[in-house]
Amino acid sequence: MAEALPQSDKLHVFVSYSRDDLGFADQLVEGLELTGFAPTIDRHGISGGEAWEKRLGTLIREADTVVFVLSPASAVSKICTWEVDEAARLNKRILPVLPCALGDVGAPQTLKDLNYIFFYDEPKLPGSGFGSGLRRLVNALNTDLDWLREHTRLLARAFEWEAAGRPGNRLLSGGDINDAKAWAALRPREAPPLTGLHLDFIRASEAAEEARASTERRQLEEMARAQAERANALKEAERALDLAAEAQARRIRLRNAALAAVTLVAVIAGWQAWRAEGQRKEVRDLLGRAIGLINTSELLRQTALDADTTETILGIAEKGSALGDAAAMAMLGNLYLYDLKGVAPDHSKGVLWLERAASEGDAGAMFSLGVTFYSGKGAPRNHEKSLSWFLKAAAAGNVGAMALLGETYAHGTGVPQDYQHARVWWSKVVNAYEGKALREERSETRHGGKPGKKTARTLITISWYALVATDFSRALTIGERAHALFPEDLPVESNRAHALMLLGRADEARAIYLAHKGKPASENANKLWERAIVDDFVKLRKAGITHDQMAEIEREFGVAATGR
Repeated sequence: MAEALPQSDKLHVFVSYSRDDLGFADQLVEGLELTGFAPTIDRHGISGGEAWEKRLGTLIREADTVVFVLSPASAVSKICTWEVDEAARLNKRILPVLPCALGDVGAPQTLKDLNYIFFYDEPKLPGSGFGSGLRRLVNALNTDLDWLREHTRLLARAFEWEAAGRPGNRLLSGGDINDAKAWAALRPREAPPLTGLHLDFIRASEAAEEARASTERRQLEEMARAQAERANALKEAERALDLAAEAQARRIRLRNAALAAVTLVAVIAGWQAWRAEGQRKEVRDLLGRAIGLINTSELLRQTALDADTTETILGIAEKGSALGDAAAMAMLGNLYLYDLKGVAPDHSKGVLWLERAASEGDAGAMFSLGVTFYSGKGAPRNHEKSLSWFLKAAAAGNVGAMALLGETYAHGTGVPQDYQHARVWWSKVVNAYEGKALREERSETRHGGKPGKKTARTLITISWYALVATDFSRALTIGERAHALFPEDLPVESNRAHALMLLGRADEARAIYLAHKGKPASENANKLWERAIVDDFVKLRKAGITHDQMAEIEREFGVAATGR
């Protein structure tokens, strides 16, 4: 005996009937199940206070075909007439079957032009009866089967979009739009037409995709402009260092020093000579540009930093701070807040220097102060102050502050929990990082022939923040771009799977989730893919994002979610 098809692969048939014909309807359902279909029959009674229209309307909407048991009783039933009219409104294929002769009773207007299938011995049709009727019905049901399934699937998605207020994140995207247009164009002659909602859904998806593409083109143009501005800024910084080197040479000539290498420490000595010559303001400008080229946070995260290096950095920061440079003050404040070799920690002094730098407009210092008051390291924990500094840093363009503001509002840390406010900040992070990703991709391609780890990490970051900002289409677009560049990178794959799940493409998401079971979550990870995915679900829930498939995947993995 052939193995039965899964329920999801069978044609879904709703059987509409009068209660007087229940016996025939039950036999018809048995016959349809035996011939490989998935029939649905409503056996609930209709009571005055019951929302029967909603229940029956859902069953009709989810069906691929409506089989109407046309009898003297159903022909005059208001409920049955409503079911036929609802099926017609949704442009469902309707197949009328007759268990007995109608006599003098007229069929509902909607059915008058349709071909009837006789399940009784009709004298005008020799050989008619239940068996021949079932055969004709099966043949009719198997006609245009795949096209009808897609009619039902797209209508279901269109109804979800309509019920949610027609949001952009419920629309079709990418190749799905072309597939839907091709499906609509290939409608078989006898198949039911598309509904107005079908057409609205496809047209809105196409318009949104065009708008997205236009936005992406504008963003690429803006990124290109930002890249050009960055290149000009770097040229100016290089010129500043060249001028500082000239100052160093002048100092050498004046003092007959034997120093040949131009280092940052030598540059600072050169500044002192310039200051002695009455050019203190210009020297301070040069110092600010030179110090600005140093990424303090990355330097301080290098745990192998030796005492000589930190002492050199400390000397630079102290001399720059003495000249009133904000970047040098911020560097000095951070040095005192970290437990580094060669620098005695002094939290009070660190906070003081950060405050001085922040008063000069240094966004990095504002962010460091926010972290200090947020974590309680270096100063008593104070959420009001941390929020204030994060807001100032974000206003000055600090992306780290934008990200932490999102977490602050999502978790309700010192403020009322507000997911909408959190998503506004996370959207700003996405916008800020997209330019960075483009610059890194171009730089790594120019030097290594192809994008590398920096580009991958930034794309992963962008797609994640797009997810928590509930911009699922954008998260998927970025994830697919990252996948094209790094198809074996599992953190890229996890964000793609999350985006597909949250866009309602559960089967595609499930395929990715299950494809990598048992693998390390990333190149240097000490946990498996399953644990990483479940940990992501915890973070999404903390960001106010839930989906039924999360629990399903957790059960499939056998990994319990913690921290809900």
